[in-house]
Amino acid sequence: MHANCYTYKMKVKKLEILIFIGAIIVLVAAIINPINNFFIRSSFLASLIILWIQLTKYFWKYKRISYSIVILPIIIVVWLFVPSKTTIDKNELASLYLKHLTSYEGVKYLWGGEGRAGIDCSGLPRKAYREALFNYGFKNLNPRALKLSIEQWWFDTSAHALSQGYRGFTTPVGLTGKLKDMNYSQLEAGDIAVTKSGVHALVYAGNSQWIQADPGSHKVVTLNPKIDANAWFRTPISIHRWSQLD
Repeated sequence: MHANCYTYKMKVKKLEILIFIGAIIVLVAAIINPINNFFIRSSFLASLIILWIQLTKYFWKYKRISYSIVILPIIIVVWLFVPSKTTIDKNELASLYLKHLTSYEGVKYLWGGEGRAGIDCSGLPRKAYREALFNYGFKNLNPRALKLSIEQWWFDTSAHALSQGYRGFTTPVGLTGKLKDMNYSQLEAGDIAVTKSGVHALVYAGNSQWIQADPGSHKVVTLNPKIDANAWFRTPISIHRWSQLD
C-alpha cells in the first residue's frame, strides 16, 4: 500500500516537473516569437499562471516566500487596473516612441511580425508605441502607461483598425491625400499614415522622413517622399495619431 502511494506521488511530482518545464519553454517561445496573435498571447498568459501556481506549491512550506508569491502579483494587478488619475507626459512619451521606432531600422519585413526577428507595417508603430508606454510606465512608476501598454499588446490592431480608431487607440488628424504632395506643417513626429485600402501603414519620423516596414524593400526603411521613390508615397492615405500623443 505504501509502495503504491509512493509510486503515485513520484508520478505526480514528475508530471508537475514536466508541466513546469513545459511552461518555461512556452513562455520563452512566446517572448522570442516575432508573431503576435491570440494563440501566442494566450499561451504566454497560461504559462505565467502555471509557473505562478507551481512556484506557490514548491515554496508553500516557506510561508514568507509563498505569501510573497501569492500576494505580490495580486498587488501589482490591483495597482495596474484600479482607476488612476496619473497623467502621462506627452513629450517624454513621444520621444521614447520615436527612439523605439528608429531602433527597428533595417529589421526584415515579416507579415504578422512584431519583433526584432521580423515586423510588418502595423506591427512597427504598435510595438514601438507599446515599448515606449512600458518604458515610460516602468521609469515613472505610472500604472496608466503600463496598463495601456498591456491593453495595446492584448488587443492586436491592424493597419485598417488603426485608421478606424479601434478601442480609442488612435484619433484622426484630419489630413488626407498623398504623402509626396502633402504639407507636413500640421504633422507631428509619430503620426501614422494609413492607406485608404487599410493594407499599409507608415509613421512620420520628422524632417519629412517616413519610417515603414516596407514589403517591397523587405525591411524597415526611412525615406523622404520628396526625393525617394516608393509606391506608398503615391497612394491615398489618411493621417492618425496615438490618442496619448494627441
